This record gives sequence, structure tokens and C-alpha cells, in this order.
Amino acid sequence: MTNITVIGNATEQLLVKDALAMSSVDIDAKLKNPYRIEFHTAAEFMAAGLYVTGTKKPAWGYVVGKRTLWINGTRAARRPYSGQYVTIHELGHAIDSDWNTAAKHVELITLMPTVKPGTSWKGGTYLNRPREIYADAFAEAVGIGSPLDDDYGDIPDADLPRLLVITFKPIGVTPPVVDPSPPEPLPLPDPDVALLRAKVAVLESRVDAAMKALEGE
Repeated sequence: MTNITVIGNATEQLLVKDALAMSSVDIDAKLKNPYRIEFHTAAEFMAAGLYVTGTKKPAWGYVVGKRTLWINGTRAARRPYSGQYVTIHELGHAIDSDWNTAAKHVELITLMPTVKPGTSWKGGTYLNRPREIYADAFAEAVGIGSPLDDDYGDIPDADLPRLLVITFKPIGVTPPVVDPSPPEPLPLPDPDVALLRAKVAVLESRVDAAMKALEGE
């Protein structure tokens, strides 16, 4: 890994590597800025006040700083797949930050049937917030089944490939303008006209010769 740094024991390091290997997209290569993943115990999560939204249960994972993710290592040890999902979900937010623009957000929201038109990317309730729906759907789009699929708002499975197309299309590249009506080809020369021109040239040369002969007399 070149853009992702993992702080944890050997098992935790392997959990992240396995999650990235399961992804159909090389997320580490796609990141445009560094990302840090740290494993911490459930007790450390609670001491820091990092809970599942609306509960007093320690969160599965939490972004504690710019591009720094804490993963609940206590839970991940019991349920590795939840740790892998959290890894890809949160990296989905980083991909969103690195690749998506306001215009892309508008396109992506059209894939979210549960989101009302005009909702901002960070607006709405937590579970139906476009940016959260995106991260959950991003995990699904790259091949990590979401254990929270029934909790978050959704992007239908049929539209998941479209999510990746929108996300990774180049930013600011304008396709060349192609003239839909190419110019008409010039007509081929009329062979009769060419023959007449040749005869005129011969006659003109004869006239010139005759004039010179008269001038020499």
C-alpha cells in the first residue's frame, strides 16, 4: 500500500489488506491523498465518546480527524467482516472527497430514490444523507456486501455500476467538438473542360509565335 497507512497488530493489518483485495477497484491507487487507519479497543471508543448514532454502543468505526479512521478492533476481532465493511465504507468517503464534484453529486443523487430532489450532499437525516448512502453503496459497488443495506437509504443494485462510472470519470475534460455535417467533397474536374483548356493553350502559343514572326519582318 502506498496511500494507506494501517496502525494495528498483524491480524488487524491483514483485515485491511483482505478488504482491499476483495474490492474490484484498486482503492489505494485511486486515492489522491494519504489515508490513515488506526485500530482501537471498544473501551477506547467509549472513552472518546465515539458511539453508534443514537445509542451508547461503541461505534464500528469513526473518522476522528482529516482522513484518519479509527476502527473498533474489539468488534472487528469478533466480526471481521464488519471491520472490512467499515474500512471500505470510510474509504468511500475519501474517494468521494478526492473524485466527486458538485456536478457529480447532482448526478449521483438521481440514483437515490429515497432522497428528495434538492437535498444537499450532506443534508437529510443521517441514514438517508446522500454522502452516507454513497459510502454504503460504494462498498457494495466494489464487491463488499453491506450489513447495513437495510438501514441506509439505497442506490438500487442495477445502478451500482453507474455509481463507479460517475465517480471515476475525469474531471474538467471536455470532449472535442465534432462537426456533424462534414464539408461536401469538391467535384471532380470535367475531362471535357480540361481538354478544351489544353487546346486553348496550344492555340495561344501558336498566336504568340505568329505575332513574333510578324514583328521580326
